[in-house]
Amino acid sequence: MADDVNVVEESKKEAMVRGQAFDEMIRSEGWKYVKAYIENKIKAFANSVLTGDKDISIYEGDRREIIGLRKLLGSIETDIKVLRDEYKKDTEPTKE
Repeated sequence: MADDVNVVEESKKEAMVRGQAFDEMIRSEGWKYVKAYIENKIKAFANSVLTGDKDISIYEGDRREIIGLRKLLGSIETDIKVLRDEYKKDTEPTKE
């Protein structure tokens, strides 16, 4: 049981370290371009699938790329949320 707690705490610490790095990254001008690129890729994929008259199997490579990009964005957002939630807990006044 203690090992499970240690694993969870270590995982949380790692997420906070990544979250801090990601938090700094998303404030940069370059991140705006990266995020716009990813969002545009997702929109373009959705449009091509919805409006295209090609066999759906043609889109499999693009579909996998989109899944990867969405997982990446999700991971970044999750780690930032872990960091911000911990900061919030640390700065909230304690109730007595």
